[in-house]
Amino acid sequence: AYPVAGELVITDLLEGPTLSASIKVDGLALATINKDLPALTLQADLRAEGQIDALALSGSLDVDGEPLPPVHADLSARLLSNSIELELLRLTSAAHETEVRLSGPLHFGGDGTGFDLRANWSRARWPLDGAAQVESPEGQLHLSGTPDDYLVDSQMTLAAPGYTSAKLSLHGKGTQKALQVSTLNVDVLNGQLQGSARIAWQPRLETSVALSGKALDPGVILAEWPGQLDVQLSGNADFSSAGVVAHVPELGVTGTLRGLPLRLETQGDYKADILRIEKFSLVSGPSSLQLSGTYGKRMDLNWRIDSPDLSTLLPDAAGRLAGAGHLGGTLVAPLGRAEVRGSDLRYHAERLSQLQLNAAVDLSAATRSRVTLKLGTGLIQGISVDKLEL
Repeated sequence: AYPVAGELVITDLLEGPTLSASIKVDGLALATINKDLPALTLQADLRAEGQIDALALSGSLDVDGEPLPPVHADLSARLLSNSIELELLRLTSAAHETEVRLSGPLHFGGDGTGFDLRANWSRARWPLDGAAQVESPEGQLHLSGTPDDYLVDSQMTLAAPGYTSAKLSLHGKGTQKALQVSTLNVDVLNGQLQGSARIAWQPRLETSVALSGKALDPGVILAEWPGQLDVQLSGNADFSSAGVVAHVPELGVTGTLRGLPLRLETQGDYKADILRIEKFSLVSGPSSLQLSGTYGKRMDLNWRIDSPDLSTLLPDAAGRLAGAGHLGGTLVAPLGRAEVRGSDLRYHAERLSQLQLNAAVDLSAATRSRVTLKLGTGLIQGISVDKLEL
């Protein structure tokens, strides 16, 4: 026998049936019903009172067991002939002081299903137990319409351990196949992101996004990288059994970083496990870095760097460095060529007065490799260098 007890009383059968019912569950382990069910234990006290076409529902439920923390639910609702009036569904978890409140009507019948639901929460987190990956200290959601035509409005605060928090608001319209977010605002890094997005899950998962950012300060989370940056981003991605296909026609960043003018321009795509970089151009003060080509099972990358002062690229670097090269072959047997010149180089405790490199290397041994290397005095990995020529 299961630890479940109930009572049902029906009166006024002829004039207008009135129902009084209660169910109590005292420590029901779901696995005793079916071993494939989750290892959860239930405590419940549920009641129904009133006429058949206007029942008042109330009660509480406690759920305990792996992998969830203990959860308590309180319910107050009215069951009508063609709708459910959800006065309040309140979910709480004492372990993290999490609370979620849901209310609103759900209509069903000949005209189809409709809803006008409102939710708000505090101290929400994911996952529900263990170390949190994402937290929402507070938020609210309004969902109204039908499954084939609904509106969504939401405002929330998001945070992830080790990162800055963000305030997000969105307005969108959806169906059973897709959601179009027409307005998306994110207050983050002492600046703001604005844009739109779309996500579809039928017939396959696909998404697109367009964002514009103003006055973003990376120094909020990276103390050595303060700045005021504007961002432009557009991209889309498809997910299918054949793999992921993504395209970024625009990723641009302009502004100042560490007191230096900065400009970043990027375009590229990803398909069949191949990353294609149409353009990667970074200019920070007088320094520049360019990269283009493909990266996958086989590589075909061209790169170039020109920095009269490496501190304009990295806070702990110094010196002059210029060079260009190509990386090809595979990860197992790469091949490449490079020509690099540097002087008065330093990074943290490492230093080198001079660097000259002219190399063509083929680890597949299909062609003969050659390397010409000249190092000036310096300190590398704690080892003193007093000139080296190869």
